[in-house]
Amino acid sequence: PLSRRLLNAGVWRDVQPGVALTTEGEQVENLHFLIEGMAGVYFDDSKLAEIREGFIGEMNVMQPGPASATVRVEQPSRVFSISGEVLRRMCRADPEFRAFLDQHLNAAVKSKLIEANSKMTRKRADT
Repeated sequence: PLSRRLLNAGVWRDVQPGVALTTEGEQVENLHFLIEGMAGVYFDDSKLAEIREGFIGEMNVMQPGPASATVRVEQPSRVFSISGEVLRRMCRADPEFRAFLDQHLNAAVKSKLIEANSKMTRKRADT
C-alpha cells in the first residue's frame, strides 16, 4: 500500500537524451527513479558515472538543497518522477510512509557510496 501511494503521487515519463534530471548547484525539486535507459553523472562537466537504474535526487529532495552533480539522460529512458514538495507533505501526514521512504532513500545513498568507493579502490590499484 505504501508503494502504491508513492506511485499514485508521481508520473511515469519517457525521457529523451539531453534532458537534465538534476543540475549541479541548482535546487533539487523532484525525486526521480530511472527504471530503464541510462543517465550520466557530471561534476564540473566531467563524467563521473553512469546510472542504469535507481534513484536520482535522493540526497537533497527531502531536505531541500542544491544538486551535487548534474544527471543527464544519455539514452531514451523511462523515469518515474515525483515532486519533493509532495513527498514532504506525504511524510508529514504519515510517519509510516516517512519510515518507508527514508529506508529506501538511505539504501540508495549507501549503494552509491559503496560503488564509488569500489571504483576509487580499483582505480588506485590500476596506477
